[in-house]
Amino acid sequence: MRYETLIRCILRGFESLGGVPWVLVFDNMRTVTKGRTEDGTPIWNPKFQQFASEIGFYPELCDPFSPNQKGTVENGVRFVKNNFLAGRTFLNDDDLLIQLEEWLVERNSHSSQAHGRTANELLEEERRARDPFEEKSDSYGLLHLLRVSPESIIRFQTNCYSVPEHLIGQVVAVRVAEKELRIYSDNQLVAQHRRNFKKKQWIRDLSH
Repeated sequence: MRYETLIRCILRGFESLGGVPWVLVFDNMRTVTKGRTEDGTPIWNPKFQQFASEIGFYPELCDPFSPNQKGTVENGVRFVKNNFLAGRTFLNDDDLLIQLEEWLVERNSHSSQAHGRTANELLEEERRARDPFEEKSDSYGLLHLLRVSPESIIRFQTNCYSVPEHLIGQVVAVRVAEKELRIYSDNQLVAQHRRNFKKKQWIRDLSH
């Protein structure tokens, strides 16, 4: 999974839950960890560590060679495959989302055999205990530090975006949202561009 895909999925989960959990547990994947030290301490992917710090949750990793921990996550995936996806067809992404919402309303109204309460009842209690989620999955900007070229541009994913020429040679902070790029110098917004998903495009603001 691409790093950005992972982050936006996590953020959409927070939106759905109505808050940020205190702790999130992850598999030992490269987008999250670069390995462990000799004493077993996780070596976090720096970009992921910054994301966790900005949003305000504590990341943990599954213990190596502990299939019971990973199985807890995979059981949830298996439940969705067997109870939602099996036997369904979808016209498009919008139709999938509509059917998903209907299924969630129906499933979350069922009482659990473990404690006799519904997921909707527990969710309201959990929301009161969570930290508020003040970002949006589509507007949150993933941080990239990029150097401005002699052509007064920064390069991101094969595309070139213009920057005011007085910043040539400097490193700027680029916040990549789902549909736009926001470029900062000394914490000041100096450029903003609509994100282009084609390859090898030049996106210029003539004022630059």
